[in-house]
Amino acid sequence: MTNILINFISIIGLLFSIDLVRKDLKNPNYCPKFLKIPACYIVLASFLSVILSNTIMKHSLLYFGGTIIGFVLGLWFSYHEIKKTKRCPRFFKIPLCYVSLIAFLLLLLLKLYV
Repeated sequence: MTNILINFISIIGLLFSIDLVRKDLKNPNYCPKFLKIPACYIVLASFLSVILSNTIMKHSLLYFGGTIIGFVLGLWFSYHEIKKTKRCPRFFKIPLCYVSLIAFLLLLLLKLYV
C-alpha cells in the first residue's frame, strides 16, 4: 500500500512538473530560478528519481536524494513566497512550492516511517 501511495504522489508531481517545464519552455522565467536553473526542471528530476528508485531501481540513495532535493527546494521557495521575494507558479491560486514541499515531506515520511 505504501508503494502505491508513493507512486501516486510521485506521478501526480511528475505530471505537474512536466506541465511547468512545458510552460517555462514557452515562456522563459515562468518558473523561478535556483542557482540560475528553473526550479521546475530540478523538481521534475526529483520526482523522476523517486519514481525510478521506487519502481525499477530500488535504490534508496536515489530515492532520498530526490526527496531531499525536492523538499529543500520546496522549503526554499515557500520561504521566499511568504517573504514575497520570489513568486511560485500557482494552481487554483495555491503556490505550487507549498504543494511541492508537502509532497516531498510526505514522500520522505512514507519511506522512513511506514
